[in-house]
Amino acid sequence: MNKKPKIFITGTMRTGGSLLINLLSAHSKILILNERIGYFRFMNKRYSPLNNQNIDLLLNDLKLRLKYRKNIQIDPNIIKEDILKYQINYKNIYSSLLNYFLKFSKTEILGEYSALQWRDIPEYINFFDEAKVIHMYRDPRAVLSSWKKLSSLPNNSYLNCIFNWIDSTNYLLKYTNIYLTNLYMPFKYEDIMKNPEKKISSLTKFLGVKNERILQQPSFWYKKFDPKLVNIPRSAHEGSNIVGFSTKRINNWKNNLEEWEIALVEYLCSDNMKILGYKKIINTNKLSKNIELGLKKISKNNFLKNSYQTFLTTKKGSNQYPMDPTDPRSWGQKKDPSKWFVDSEEGKEYFIEKAKTSKKIIEKYL
Repeated sequence: MNKKPKIFITGTMRTGGSLLINLLSAHSKILILNERIGYFRFMNKRYSPLNNQNIDLLLNDLKLRLKYRKNIQIDPNIIKEDILKYQINYKNIYSSLLNYFLKFSKTEILGEYSALQWRDIPEYINFFDEAKVIHMYRDPRAVLSSWKKLSSLPNNSYLNCIFNWIDSTNYLLKYTNIYLTNLYMPFKYEDIMKNPEKKISSLTKFLGVKNERILQQPSFWYKKFDPKLVNIPRSAHEGSNIVGFSTKRINNWKNNLEEWEIALVEYLCSDNMKILGYKKIINTNKLSKNIELGLKKISKNNFLKNSYQTFLTTKKGSNQYPMDPTDPRSWGQKKDPSKWFVDSEEGKEYFIEKAKTSKKIIEKYL
């Protein structure tokens, strides 16, 4: 009997991840969790040595993060009971978490989406024989335009998504040459917007599931899953609750980026843009002045400057955010991501409960 696939999806911010999550979660047999488990970001190799105390701390951290950020209640005792049935290692912890959420969601096939985790794809593939990996990408100018609109970080930090895009597509091109097509799928945002029927057909074939009619009927998607488990998409330019496919979203960036921003992207991302079929639009006569302006802005932000220096010397990008996404002080509020979690009442309650429960766990094993 064939094992059910375990799906892992990643890409930079604003590559259409929420659209793909919703589409697949509308399938009768699939649920894709959106930043719920966050295994590679929040857990992998962060709780060593793996013993009873650190497993309890890991599960407690997950419980509180889901409680205060997603309104999801989980039972750590059930998960730990499953973990202890097997050899204690990170792979089996991840497997137990997936098993728990598979039962929790009452579906047959589970996957998760986690942004900026493309460097962890080889480990995911090594973990699971039934792994299916989807690596999303989009025009870097569209990524920048969308992220600029949503990011609340100061000092032009939104420009770091350019270096994220370089890193993501560097690895995408590398993995495309390494992994078989039944294991790893590069997924171009523009393709599903232009021809949903064709792209959905290739997607379901890759996952080994039936192509259901509902996948091409976005207005019916949200009746199929729990919004606590799956986020409803938000377009940076068109607002919340944006459903389905729109070729308009492919070129929104043309009306929302300044000339120097477009020039900077086309300069830094030039090589991979060409390989992936994204054409430049900035006139070469205006290029130098605009690039100079963009690099000047980068030079005034130490985080960006370091990313740029790395790129100059190695041609490598970055998989890092300007702020550590595992640090609760970098989290946005549930209802308004532009405001900080730590300033909310929920944030204050989170820190109080975490201090108490973590202390209790540590004292238990003294």
